[in-house]
Amino acid sequence: MVNAQSSAAGLISLLSDSDPEIQSYAIEELNEVVPMFWAEISEVVADIEALSESTSALSPESRQVASLLCSKIYFYLGDLAEAVNLALNAGDAFARSSGEFKATMICASRLLSSAIGLVVDCKTWNLHLNAWTPSSHKEQLVRKWTLG
Repeated sequence: MVNAQSSAAGLISLLSDSDPEIQSYAIEELNEVVPMFWAEISEVVADIEALSESTSALSPESRQVASLLCSKIYFYLGDLAEAVNLALNAGDAFARSSGEFKATMICASRLLSSAIGLVVDCKTWNLHLNAWTPSSHKEQLVRKWTLG
């Protein structure tokens, strides 16, 4: 018998639990169903973003999955700039992802890198925009994505 899920409401409710393990479980499961329920999950994207922050009680791995989940939500909402930013925060969780989402994020990161003035010169990045300074981690990920 096939048990088709018709809503993400139950998983969403687990995000407000005080136990970080339950929150991590909810994030992992929501990450799996986000293609079907992104509109419903988008209503709590701010809560998920808060869980992805370093000040949350979640493990670093769960915070990365929370960033990945937020990235996917913004991807479905059509906000590619925010989706790329959150994908960069997702680290290894993004590296393990696949499909159209990952391919689009890689392409979007290349386009956004060009748009903000990042120039590749003999594998050295030069930043030509004073208003934005990437963290070394984000810079390394963009370099990896764009240089292959």
